[in-house]
Amino acid sequence: MSSGRAGDPVDRPDPRGTPPRVLLLVAAVTLTALAAVVIGLTVPVTLPPDDPLPAPARFGLAVAAFAVAQLARLRFRTATGMVSITWGEAALIVCLYFVPPGWLPAAALLGVGLAWGGMSLAVDRRPPVEVLRIAASLTAATALAVTVATAFGSPLLAAPTPGLATALIAGSVTYLLATACLGGVTLALRHGVPVGPPILAALRGKLLMFVGNVAVGLAVVALLEIDARWLLLLPPPLWLLQQTYRHRLRAERERRDWRAFAEATAALNQLDERGGGHRRGDRRAAPLRRRPGRRRRGPGGRPVAALPG
Repeated sequence: MSSGRAGDPVDRPDPRGTPPRVLLLVAAVTLTALAAVVIGLTVPVTLPPDDPLPAPARFGLAVAAFAVAQLARLRFRTATGMVSITWGEAALIVCLYFVPPGWLPAAALLGVGLAWGGMSLAVDRRPPVEVLRIAASLTAATALAVTVATAFGSPLLAAPTPGLATALIAGSVTYLLATACLGGVTLALRHGVPVGPPILAALRGKLLMFVGNVAVGLAVVALLEIDARWLLLLPPPLWLLQQTYRHRLRAERERRDWRAFAEATAALNQLDERGGGHRRGDRRAAPLRRRPGRRRRGPGGRPVAALPG
């Protein structure tokens, strides 16, 4: 989950530059992500001796999974900016099962960096600091999620059990909260708004996709345990899920637009009613102007009655 600038339909960065407080956040998150990568790569790894995949192949597949998860992004607008949501939780679950946990921060950094760098060159035209912010934020969130998931046990090539599902779901929830908080803090620092509303808006927009991501990730883990060839049947359901997410976000956006239109119309009607009341009151309060009368004069020139002119 990443954040962008308000008022730009393509989610491009502000041409005035990144505020210094956002740069400080980027520096802190980047240092945290790099530390997580270094620590993770130094953790000893033990793969099964009869493992059909060499270690570099597993790492490469993890990088590809994180990259593809980011490429299939969806975006929606909040009051403070654009928020991008992705299949990050599904990729995290699959990689926790498929790849040694210590490798995941490095795989996330490479995969996310390549994906967002490519999208920046092709579509968004983001500056390098913005790509770095997104990659570092998702890497730090991945490291935190790995820490939480492995606290429940080792998920690497573990048999599908309720304990494994609990560990994977706990890691996914941690990833969701971490990415939402980092994105919300970025929007708050960039626009000088409270941090709570952007986080809540991101969580509301991601809730349905999060449930689907967790279900997809657990399904992939189960299929890998049964027979990896079943994965060939996944593309059509994944495409349908992506369309469902897109239509849901579009419906939410239209509902917000209609609500804003109704509120604006009601406000204009109230202003018109108040203005009309003032005008009517002014007319009632205005003194009646007396029209000059014409006097009838009798014999000798003396007035005898006053008639309206």
